[in-house]
Amino acid sequence: EISIISGQSGTGKSMLAYRFGRVASTNGGLFLSGKFDQLKQSTPFSAIANAFNEYCNIISQNVSLNLTTVMASKLQAALGQEAFHLVKV
Repeated sequence: EISIISGQSGTGKSMLAYRFGRVASTNGGLFLSGKFDQLKQSTPFSAIANAFNEYCNIISQNVSLNLTTVMASKLQAALGQEAFHLVKV
């Protein structure tokens, strides 16, 4: 599942995400976060890219090289030509 939190600055979005992440992690879930950075406005989907990078780092630290290769192949098969855009982000 995915949750996206949005709203004006100063409304407590980061604290809400942090608390949600603690609950999810305690219950065996995986919590990833990405935050919009005004300095990276020219990078589309930068917050999603940050969360995906975090996920890739977790996977690469916790799985064998063979499983990483299998997962990469499945991603490429599922995304096809669109995988290029994901790599560029």
